[in-house]
Amino acid sequence: MLQLKPEEACGFDNITNDMLRHIPHNMVPIITDLLEYSWESGAIPKCWKHAIIQPIPKKAAATNPADFRPISLLPCFANSWNELLTVKLTKHVQLHSILTPNQYGFRSKTSTSNALLAFVNSVHKHIYTTNVNAGSTAVLIDLKAAYDSVCRFTLIRKLQKERIPAQIVKWTASLLSTRTANTRTVLADGSSQHSSTLNFDRGVPQGSSISPILFNIYINDISKQSTR
Repeated sequence: MLQLKPEEACGFDNITNDMLRHIPHNMVPIITDLLEYSWESGAIPKCWKHAIIQPIPKKAAATNPADFRPISLLPCFANSWNELLTVKLTKHVQLHSILTPNQYGFRSKTSTSNALLAFVNSVHKHIYTTNVNAGSTAVLIDLKAAYDSVCRFTLIRKLQKERIPAQIVKWTASLLSTRTANTRTVLADGSSQHSSTLNFDRGVPQGSSISPILFNIYINDISKQSTR
């Protein structure tokens, strides 16, 4: 709890990280029991899966919906627990080398520079090992709303295929199910207005620390095929 960042925004329950950092010591066993039950049962409280979507304007005097960037705010309690699961899953993925070397996104100590260098090296190698006059063809894919395009059933099947521990798979399945959100709009007078509740049956949760590693596993097949 002491490692939580106090400046991070909270979710719909208004429980901040700073509040969690200063909880009474006699509440620690209760919270520990709650987290252990969630882990052992593979069930996540429904309230932990509800997000507040806050539209942030990309430019001044924004009026068009396309001029706003949606920021998803999850309960701080859910974020802290997701961090623990992310660590468990990431360690397993690294230990068993599940992701291909061509995966550069959302990985520690890699960036777009690594991807660019690998691409340039591949083109250079092709030209100078085949024919100086030979050309190279690149196929570039841009996934729009990438996180929202994930099929949850397929993702769970891929986790099982990669032999991710059953408890992590079970907990992830619960994490992805029955997710809801409200959009919060701040009015000119400083008050806020909330939309009706929206249900999401696709995608990985926006604003969650575990989503990047889940998305990498989901698209890992593309990298495997590209190396053949």
